[in-house]
Amino acid sequence: MGSTPLASVFLLSWKVAKKVQGDALVYAVGRQANGDQLHLEAAGLAADSRGKVKVNEFFQTDLPHIYAAGDVIGFPALASTSMEQGRLAACHMFGIPFEHMPNLFPYGIYTIPEISMVGQTEEALTANKIPYEVGIAKYSELAKSMMLGDETGMLKLLFDPETHKLLGVHAFRTARDRNHSHWPGRTLLRRVGGIFP
Repeated sequence: MGSTPLASVFLLSWKVAKKVQGDALVYAVGRQANGDQLHLEAAGLAADSRGKVKVNEFFQTDLPHIYAAGDVIGFPALASTSMEQGRLAACHMFGIPFEHMPNLFPYGIYTIPEISMVGQTEEALTANKIPYEVGIAKYSELAKSMMLGDETGMLKLLFDPETHKLLGVHAFRTARDRNHSHWPGRTLLRRVGGIFP
């Protein structure tokens, strides 16, 4: 795949002789962890080709007395999720009982607008044949958006049509106040009764 800037237009071509023309190009190849810079071999561990360290469900590495959490283990590599992974690792390390709910780990994409989600997606619910309904609230319909002059944003709730159990929360919004929008969704899922496993 290659790209060539033509004035203010990009021409993108693939090896399969397909060409796409546009005004802008976003080229995302994922994140590279820095595990290869930690001298893991000194502890008897190794990072994979992307610099990540492999862990089990308790965040133990191949050496069970060494734990890893956060960016070095890969997706989702968010501060909020990394903090929870570290807490769970510490609980396991010291034999403290804990509840592990990875399906409630929030995910966020720090673009403009920011995008975040917690719980199930419509695709996953459909694939698993789980019935659901969708509720949508547009930020542009709130008085606050009109006062701020920022109408970009939406909240989408996925819920069971019979029990009204919340299955997933999806949001996007321009983050003028820098509040992380994925935490309210996680709190809401916990208070309303969680999600399907």
